Amino acid sequence: MRRNHHEDEIERKLKALDGIEDTRSKKEVYRNVQLKMKEQKQPDYRFRKPVVWGLSTAAVVVLTVIVVSQGPSPASHEEFGTESTAEREEDSSSIDEGEVDEDPEEEQEEIVTNEGEKENIQEETREEDIGPPADSNGEEDEQEEDLEEEDSIDRRVVKMDEVYADVHYRSAAPRNEQQLLALPFLAPDNETIVTITVDHSGDAGDESAAEVLDRIDPDELGLQPSPLLDMDEQEREEGKIQEGLEEIAHFETEQPWPSEWEEWFQQVDADTEASAGYYVFQADEGNAYLVTGESQDTEGSSDERLEKTLQRMESEENEYVQSVIPPHVELDTVDERDEDSVLVSYSGLDEWSENDETQWLMFVEGILMTAADFGYRDVELDGDLEENEQIGPYELGETMDPPASPNYIGEMEN
Repeated sequence: MRRNHHEDEIERKLKALDGIEDTRSKKEVYRNVQLKMKEQKQPDYRFRKPVVWGLSTAAVVVLTVIVVSQGPSPASHEEFGTESTAEREEDSSSIDEGEVDEDPEEEQEEIVTNEGEKENIQEETREEDIGPPADSNGEEDEQEEDLEEEDSIDRRVVKMDEVYADVHYRSAAPRNEQQLLALPFLAPDNETIVTITVDHSGDAGDESAAEVLDRIDPDELGLQPSPLLDMDEQEREEGKIQEGLEEIAHFETEQPWPSEWEEWFQQVDADTEASAGYYVFQADEGNAYLVTGESQDTEGSSDERLEKTLQRMESEENEYVQSVIPPHVELDTVDERDEDSVLVSYSGLDEWSENDETQWLMFVEGILMTAADFGYRDVELDGDLEENEQIGPYELGETMDPPASPNYIGEMEN
């Protein structure tokens, strides 16, 4: 039988299918193949018929083989990766360059902003340092006042040291059975009245004023003659006579005044109210005396309280008069316990040398006599006294009785 080309091709394909068992007869197979080959090929229409699972699987396998076969080799893959990496680096470097290009401008803006902020901060700091003119002036004024106060204290210390370096101070007369007589004299300024207290053993009422005053030599005391001398002749102004009578009327002395003085007291109605405090007057020949504020025309009224008078005594001074209060000592409180008793507290007493007994004596007697002018008979001094418990006849830690009259010179000569 003649074999044609198609049959040979069929057999060749069948041989290629080695290992596949087919139960069909060879003729049947040939026939099926011939029929299949003779069939007219139909045009394909996309998505016209459902996909057969077997064919789809085969197509996927074929596509996979094609893709793998066409893929780059490992070497070419490395080159590709390198190129892509280089490209990425170039891209990133270009981006960085853009950022670098933009950074200087931003940095310049930030620098300008920071410099502006710094300038603002510096301006605010300068304004704070300079401060408002009123406040700075106020602080400067306070500092100047403090310096002036310190300078004033230093000057007072120096001046008081000079005054008390070689001073003859006569302490006040205590209250006792002695026959005390208070006599007015003029200070070297011819204005201030200085009260001198004497012990008159005889009866002053039997003597004339001139006889009593003649028994005292004012030159030895560094003073001027009394304004009450030669009262009958009216050689002195009545103003000074009245001032002298008013000064001695402050003090409680048991010895009666001469008869001429009693008449003057009745005529002029001498004021016996508070003395406006006490001060130290530096007279001639190194003599120092306690004088009243009224004798210095110190402003103040007799109805002032004790505390105000003591405060004023700390600062009232002039060419001849010094405060009895030391520069570093200040009044703290005045405790008026009852109508006869008072407690006076001072600070700064611990800075005062215990060797300055004269200054201590003037201070204590000035306080005691001021309190006595306000009617107090029991006076207690409080402060940092330390070892200064005894000054002259006064025990500072105890209640003290004010003296009767200042500037006691002792007994009069007969």
